[in-house]
Amino acid sequence: MRAFILVLALSVTTSVSASEEQCDAFADVMYTIAEQRDAGVSRREMRARIIRETDASVHDVFLTIADVAYQRPYYSPDEEANAFYTECIKTLGTTRTEFTF
Repeated sequence: MRAFILVLALSVTTSVSASEEQCDAFADVMYTIAEQRDAGVSRREMRARIIRETDASVHDVFLTIADVAYQRPYYSPDEEANAFYTECIKTLGTTRTEFTF
């Protein structure tokens, strides 16, 4: 998923707990976006909210997370957040060990 590429690009973690916290934070964003999606907020409105209400430094990541949530409307907010968290931990964990000397 594109989201994990962006997560990796922004990730400069050195410990498992830092990775877990970062993945947990992004999973919370995924949950919130999926919850709003299920409440009837359109994809266009969600993208506009992200641009208006978040810092420019996270726009790309949050917009990608929103795109993923809207591509899978059959996932509940819990399922979206859990799937994102699992993949994020797997991705960051793999990346971290690649650079272990």
